[in-house]
Formats: sequence, C-alpha cells, structure tokens
Amino acid sequence: MKIQDKYLVPPYKIQIGKDKLDRQFYTTEVVFDVSKYSSLTNTIEKQILNDKGFLDLEVVDLQFLLKNLQGSIEEKLKTYSLDNSKLFIFIRDWMSYKIIGLERLMPLLIDDRVQEIYLDKPNTPLYLDHQDFGRCITNIILSEEELNQFKTRLCLEKDVVLNILNPSLKVELKTNSFHIRAAIDIPPGWFATRWLLPWLCLQDNQLIPDSLLQEYIHHADRWSYQRKGLQSISCHL
Repeated sequence: MKIQDKYLVPPYKIQIGKDKLDRQFYTTEVVFDVSKYSSLTNTIEKQILNDKGFLDLEVVDLQFLLKNLQGSIEEKLKTYSLDNSKLFIFIRDWMSYKIIGLERLMPLLIDDRVQEIYLDKPNTPLYLDHQDFGRCITNIILSEEELNQFKTRLCLEKDVVLNILNPSLKVELKTNSFHIRAAIDIPPGWFATRWLLPWLCLQDNQLIPDSLLQEYIHHADRWSYQRKGLQSISCHL
C-alpha cells in the first residue's frame, strides 16, 4: 500500500493509500490509544448514561446533546490526571460521539475534504468522494443497528416518526463540527437516503447512474451546488 497523504481531523487521524490495483483507501483511527483509557472512558460513560434530564438521548437535538454531553464529560474528566490538554479534548470529543452512536461515522462528517459519502447496503464498507483524491473506499462498515441509530437521530431533529403514513423527511443537521442537509424517503418496498439532494431514490438494488444524477443536479436549481461545510450521502438498506 502506497501512502498518499496523512492528516488530522481531531479526534481522528486520516490516511489515504493506494494499492497495486490503483484502488484508493480512506482509513480512520482515533488519535489516542483507546484501550489504554478504556477503564476511564467506560466508567464515565456508564455514569453519564445513568444520568437523567438533558442527557435523554431520545429527546434533545444533536447540537444541544453534544454541547451538554461534552460539558458533563469535561466535569468528570477533571477528576483524573491526564497527560496534556490536547488528550483531554480528544477523549472528551470521542466519548461524546461514541455515546450518541456516531463514533465511526463522525470522522467522515467532520472532515472538510469529504464531499460525498455512499453506502450500497449494510455490512459493507462506506466509500466516498474526497476533495483531493476522488473516490476512496473506507475502513468503516456500519451495521444495521448503527444505520438505524443515525436514521433515528435525523428523525429526532424534527420530532417525527418515519412510517407508511409518514414516509418522507427533510432535515438540516447543523453542529459546531459539521453541517448537512438530509432527506429520507421510505415508500413501501424501498429505502433511500440522500443528503443535500432532494429525494433521489435507490430502487431495486440499483444505484442511480452518474449521468442521470448529474442531469438531475443540473435541473434542480436550488440543489445544484454544494456549499463549503455541506456534504451528501447515499445509502441503500
């Protein structure tokens, strides 16, 4: 594997590599040794999940939740002796992402160089379009449970439930770390998720051809451009 680039997106480190078949790989890793601090983080996580009030993960919006989670984690971390202030922030941020169930997806969301994220089906690697290196395969495989957690998080942003009577959702998800616009459409028999672009559906196990997608983008005036900080994702379950 030839290393193309390495850079930090705290609390993650990113590596871009290319194999002998010219396939490009985007791999993520937490910047600190998680196993070294597992006892500390597990203890704090258990305490937080036993708390009530603003830490109700099924009620509050994501920005509010992250802000208060990080504040609570900071208070508990101060009782431990950590090596340096950077490590303190790394652990705080990573723990907040882990508690809300976005730990493995988060590096792609907060990396400004990631323009679009794709998933063909559960239990297969996510792949993405990178600003500098184009199409890359990631080392991230989300389970159905993790995908459902993210879908639930989007629903919570608008306080709606997706079902046969209410099969569609459009929501803007904005935090201090990332900004996306999301649309979910779940008619009977198929499921589609498209961030940034409206209601572009994946049907009969087939992704939309690039030519058709580009034509759609061209004619959909208010969705025909990407702004800095906004990303898109395609997901088929």
